[in-house]
Amino acid sequence: MVEIACDRKGTHSLQALIALVSRDSEEQLLKDTLQDHIVELSFDPQGTHLIQKLIVSISNENIGFIFEPLADRFVEVANHSFGLCVVNSLKWLWKIFNPIVVETINNKD
Repeated sequence: MVEIACDRKGTHSLQALIALVSRDSEEQLLKDTLQDHIVELSFDPQGTHLIQKLIVSISNENIGFIFEPLADRFVEVANHSFGLCVVNSLKWLWKIFNPIVVETINNKD
């Protein structure tokens, strides 16, 4: 799935599928498949769009598998042009966990 996510046409197809996800079991499948590749996809010009689609589509209860690897490598992700787009997509969540992070993001804009 990661290879498809990094393909220009593939990412559009996966984003369309993600928009249809509505069950916990479907979200779990996405988590199991993508959780080790969140940062990698955030740095990819096509993969970043998939991660951003996940952020708006996945339930708040299950968003941790996206948030945690990004938080662990926050400085690296925030300093990458595509990674910063993902960080900005999660701004609402960063505000909850660390206001200093939000200030850093705002200073990058």
